[in-house]
Amino acid sequence: SLLDAFTKIPSEPIDKAIMEKSKNIRMVPASFAWDDVGSWNSLERISSLDGDENCHIGKEAFYFESSGNISTCKKSLIAFLGVKNLIVVETDDVMLVSDKSSIGNIKKMVQILKRNKTLQKFTQ
Repeated sequence: SLLDAFTKIPSEPIDKAIMEKSKNIRMVPASFAWDDVGSWNSLERISSLDGDENCHIGKEAFYFESSGNISTCKKSLIAFLGVKNLIVVETDDVMLVSDKSSIGNIKKMVQILKRNKTLQKFTQ
């Protein structure tokens, strides 16, 4: 199936996997803004921020005495109370909470989760 094939593809940036190895590349000039949204922190550059530099995508968010947070939520409401510089990501079956300064370790954390027989189902 397509899902089986996708899971076998190496997790590698396209510039390294294809562009650096190809000898037949073409470029088309364009005049639009571009941001390589490659991390949760990059959402601050492309999304609206409130007066306390909080960034939210999804359903409702409420920030009280909180600043510099990034959040996504699929359910009704995510509320922040007295916290700073967190990344909170809610999917259908997982909630990730990270300090912004630790988000670079997410790949390591996922690798460990994949080795855990009970939790590996959440990494697919």
